[in-house]
Amino acid sequence: MSNERYMSAQEATSELGISLTTLYAYVSRGAIRSEAVGGSRRVRAYLAEDIQRLKARKEMRQHPEQVVSKAISWGEPIIDSELTLVRDDRVYYRGREAVELAASWKIEQVAALLWGFAESENARQVEQFFTEEKPQPALLQKLATFREKLYPTNLSLLEQFQMVLPLLGAEDMRAYRPSQEAALTTSVRLIWLFTCFLVHATSPQASLAETLQQAWSPHDDQASQILNAALILNADNELSAPAFTARCIASTGATLYAAINGALAAFRTGQVFRFLSSLGQPQQINQVLVERLKQGEDIPGFEHPLFPAGDPRVVMLLKLLHVQYPEASGTRLVETLVAEVEQILGIHPRIELAYAALALNLKLTNEQFQALVALARCVGWIGHALEQAWSPQGIRPRARYTGIQPEGGH
Repeated sequence: MSNERYMSAQEATSELGISLTTLYAYVSRGAIRSEAVGGSRRVRAYLAEDIQRLKARKEMRQHPEQVVSKAISWGEPIIDSELTLVRDDRVYYRGREAVELAASWKIEQVAALLWGFAESENARQVEQFFTEEKPQPALLQKLATFREKLYPTNLSLLEQFQMVLPLLGAEDMRAYRPSQEAALTTSVRLIWLFTCFLVHATSPQASLAETLQQAWSPHDDQASQILNAALILNADNELSAPAFTARCIASTGATLYAAINGALAAFRTGQVFRFLSSLGQPQQINQVLVERLKQGEDIPGFEHPLFPAGDPRVVMLLKLLHVQYPEASGTRLVETLVAEVEQILGIHPRIELAYAALALNLKLTNEQFQALVALARCVGWIGHALEQAWSPQGIRPRARYTGIQPEGGH
């Protein structure tokens, strides 16, 4: 057929190695979606995406070691999830495009969406929880006490928060309850504690973005808008290593505190910020790029396997930076860098690069930049942990042994 998104009945049955009767059975059960062709009720086209998914599952049943081996490194999906779809260089949270959400939603609303509450009566409850469940002064004082015990220290901000999380979790008995209400309370509490720890907040503002803005840019009321958009645009990136780690931990029945601690342990970024802040003036960028390329070094902050044609989330965040901080050093650097790299190498920027530019404009440190990225992703990590905790399917892959065989082994 001319449309690559669809297959004819003959193509579908051939691809799956099944009969027409079995194909129709798949359609009746909703496993394969179909559409009428040319207004005819008898001639239908079948969605290629559904057919390929069924084919992958069939291959996994027949040769699980081969499929999982390929899937584990930028291959076929290995876990069913309703959270985030990356398709055609776009990101969707439960069917809603992230770029559109960032234009009109609050990060608290997106959290409700990713956590599975936005389509139910609990949606309003989530927003209320973010207001009602703001940490009380006694808890914030305890947070400050924990921080003081870690200071002075060689630990980064994120490592300090990892040290604090078990102490906070040990006092939150609700985290051990399997109910949705308890999970919601703990989720909101975790995000607030992370935010307050990040900015040393003793009196959180009305929203998460406003709390960040009050701490980092108190004289720029518009900063909360771009911070809110930034948090939404980077709330989840499908099955990244930290998200997968959170799911593995949650699948054992561990608490959200443990799942998020594991995700933080698997989280790494910072190279992009150091690179951008070391570039000097925009007119020096071309020379820096040429030198790095001649030495065989890569260009941090560019080229993501999921977005070969470019990430629209990055485009939006860079536009917001251009509008709000047109002459700021971070904006000028990143705009020149992106233009030069795209012209020389034809590759596109990653979301971390736009975050790094925002961090430079707000005069944040590298540690604060990393914590800001982690805070945004924490919303998605919680969503992954909750989805896995409520799933009847555990995570227990098998290893394909490639070592020395025992004597007499077959």
